[in-house]
Amino acid sequence: MRPAEIATGLIRTTIVGMAKKGRKRPVRRQMPWRLPTHWGLFIVLLVFLTLAILHSLIVPITQGEDELAHYRYISFIAQHGRLPVNAAERQQAWYRADWPPLYHLLVGWAVSGLDTTRPHLKDVGESPRRRLVGEIFYPRLIIYTEDANWPWQDGILAWHIGRFMSIGFATGSLIFTYLTALELSQVARSQDRKKQIHQPPQPLIDPPNHFPTQQTNQPTNNPTNQQPNQPTTQLHNLPNSITSPTLLATLTTALLAFTPRFLFSSAMLGDDSLLILLSAAFIWLLLRAWRGDDRWWGYAVMGLLLGLSIATKYSTGLLPLAIIPVVWQRVRQAALSWRQAAGRLAVSWFSVVVGASWWFGWIGYYFNTIAEDG
Repeated sequence: MRPAEIATGLIRTTIVGMAKKGRKRPVRRQMPWRLPTHWGLFIVLLVFLTLAILHSLIVPITQGEDELAHYRYISFIAQHGRLPVNAAERQQAWYRADWPPLYHLLVGWAVSGLDTTRPHLKDVGESPRRRLVGEIFYPRLIIYTEDANWPWQDGILAWHIGRFMSIGFATGSLIFTYLTALELSQVARSQDRKKQIHQPPQPLIDPPNHFPTQQTNQPTNNPTNQQPNQPTTQLHNLPNSITSPTLLATLTTALLAFTPRFLFSSAMLGDDSLLILLSAAFIWLLLRAWRGDDRWWGYAVMGLLLGLSIATKYSTGLLPLAIIPVVWQRVRQAALSWRQAAGRLAVSWFSVVVGASWWFGWIGYYFNTIAEDG
């Protein structure tokens, strides 16, 4: 190789090296670390499950509201595989036997393999001697013996299985509460968009010196150059923002989960947890219908859940009327015709009848006294 060629190669290598050193390396922007979108719900459910299970293990049996009556109703169903069919059997199943039985049927079928007649629960009110022992207790509480200690067996095990099922139902109701809060935030955001669309344009204000500003084609990050209707930061889209729908839904769910009354009732043997679950699922579907979910099956499931809730407790007996404003609103929005709205209302109410008719049919078939009473 000639000396001139060697010198030329060295000069070229030096120039390329200097150009690489002068070139700025692109700075990698580190994305801010974010938690999963629904992390708050998982934490609330985990803490709730922990506290509810501790309540169910620590609180003695019969300390919940009407727990002994619920248990005797469940015990009868577990022994016979059905509901009472006459007044004598209702008396045997105790005073809850004429109430809607969906919760008791579910728990009774779940513990049907256990002997719920053992151990014999020593009711304070059965004997004057027990009343002397239990003077400080409510007359229908039991005298606690070693039969209730671990390991649980037979009826005591069935009692705790029923409590755990109540906790499961309450957990499901918290999930639907979370979903309902998200739906409400979507309703609020859609209303805000409508306000922005109908908002009149704001007048342009000239600079104080009235001199035209120089236009450039380079983009700028100055937030004052953006349009008034385009916020500089979409806080409601950030999962970890204080104004995000997920965080607000998490706080709403936590408010319900850690209410002492809800937490205690959810850990006891009772039908309130199943009622709240079915009602929460109904309200969630009702809000979805209000937002525009006009599918037939949504109205059918909505009515079925409502009918099952009536077969759990009569507290939701008037809720079928809540479907009327929803279909009326959909007609006002020109999303449904009057015929379509009437059809969906009829489907939902028919599903309510399907969900609750089996219980009222049972009452009418076995406890119809019209012929005897006249």
